[in-house]
Amino acid sequence: MDARPIVARSGPGDAGVAAIAAKQHGSINAAQLRFVGLDRKAVSRRKQHGLLHPKHRGVYAVGHGALGELGEIVAALLAIGPGGSVSHQAAAFLAKTLPSLALPIDVSVARSNGHRRSRSGITVHQPIALQGPDVTRRGIIPFTSPARTLIDLAETDFALVEPALNEGRAIKAFTQHDIDRALVRSEGRLGAKRVSALLASESDPGFSRSEAERILRGLLRRAGFPPARRNSEIHKIELDFYWPDEKLNVEFDGFGTHGQRRRNFESDRDRDGALAAKGIQVIRVTWWQLTREAPKVVARIAAALALRGA
Repeated sequence: MDARPIVARSGPGDAGVAAIAAKQHGSINAAQLRFVGLDRKAVSRRKQHGLLHPKHRGVYAVGHGALGELGEIVAALLAIGPGGSVSHQAAAFLAKTLPSLALPIDVSVARSNGHRRSRSGITVHQPIALQGPDVTRRGIIPFTSPARTLIDLAETDFALVEPALNEGRAIKAFTQHDIDRALVRSEGRLGAKRVSALLASESDPGFSRSEAERILRGLLRRAGFPPARRNSEIHKIELDFYWPDEKLNVEFDGFGTHGQRRRNFESDRDRDGALAAKGIQVIRVTWWQLTREAPKVVARIAAALALRGA
């Protein structure tokens, strides 16, 4: 961020520090501190008095060491330097397609901007390029577009792709056209191949509620789980596979893309919240998980049954 217009209004010294930090969610870097007139000794004194708190090399939190989520993200960008864009899970958090921010924070810098190194709390990715449509902004924070982020996540944490895809569709963070264009720009990447395979799986002839029920019944039977109540109604809400003693319900998710939607995603969230208020846990299972990650589905259900039956 260009600090010159801020300092022109606020003045140098501590007033300038406060003004810059306010624009950057509580963070400031060494170059900006020099710009407002603080040399190394001045910075050292302020560190001793608790006015500056080191976050990364050359990056400080101003006033207190506890930065919020956006402050942590800005601090990571300041540490990596010009040309960086927040990416992967942190970008999905900014786009609201994933609910939480996890550390380390991912930052992508195109190789043409020079070599950058990961450090504690920050993972650097260096793609060949980040084209204009692949980057958007939230205030002062540049981050990879929601469609591009799906492809990045598919390479580093594929388990997060379906939740981000479903939520992105629900909140209209992207269109299918956006995803298709991002796939073209990322042609040849492993993440693009994985996202393409995931989308293709939704066109599978077996992609239906009835077939999903058949597959899940078989998984539960082979795993030796106690019988679940099928399509029962609790508090005027229909449940797919329900264990009343453990208050656990397994739901099918992701059937909306090809006309099989029973409820839209917004209603699903309200519905899950209503069940949670009644003490009922909901596990959502997608077609991809049923057909390609069945052992993980069984493990999730087994763990939940064991925990809630304890």
